[in-house]
Amino acid sequence: EMKEDTLRLLKRIDEMDIPDIMTIIKELSQRKGRINEYLDLMLLWYRDVLMFKVTKDANLLLYRNEYKSISRQASIRNYADIEKIIKAIDKAKIRLNANVNFDTAIGLLLLTIKE
Repeated sequence: EMKEDTLRLLKRIDEMDIPDIMTIIKELSQRKGRINEYLDLMLLWYRDVLMFKVTKDANLLLYRNEYKSISRQASIRNYADIEKIIKAIDKAKIRLNANVNFDTAIGLLLLTIKE
């Protein structure tokens, strides 16, 4: 369920508006205890987007069955964007470990991904 939720979010975040993002933050805050797992799944997703952008080889993907969505994201995001997202995920982990407000840390992350 967690994996499906994460993938659903990452596949449609570009079409989401601020109220949608606020809803996602609320949903995630109810699962605070597992947020690092969500962030790890996000990292794997963007690792795949980057890998596909570089190699165009679907066989190297961890989320192979999500090939279409990964391919689409690889085509609309440049290397700098993907790198920025990966850094933002790491930064969110650091912020949460430093007890920064959960909603703020996750909100900043989601807005960075959406940019």
